[in-house]
Amino acid sequence: MQKPLPELFLDVIERHFHMEVMGSNWQDDLRRELNNSNFPNRAEQFQKQFAEAILYQTITPEQYSELTEQEFETPEDLEAELRELWHAFYGDKPVAVKVD
Repeated sequence: MQKPLPELFLDVIERHFHMEVMGSNWQDDLRRELNNSNFPNRAEQFQKQFAEAILYQTITPEQYSELTEQEFETPEDLEAELRELWHAFYGDKPVAVKVD
């Protein structure tokens, strides 16, 4: 049985990666939310959870579709999309569970 996905990861995916809300300034909106001083370490937690989703395929295409209304036929297709989103948000930073 697959362990439940972290609440922070699910919340961010649903609120920021949903096809109806992902606008041209999604990166700025997400940075503001993750760097909120009321929630220290949130940015690092999300980065680790996002990397785990990519590296270990912790989210299925079905789960992702439920949150974002975007369809992916295979886990590999979803992984490719998540890698593109990682690159758009983190630039050339390697996908890694250890947060610098």
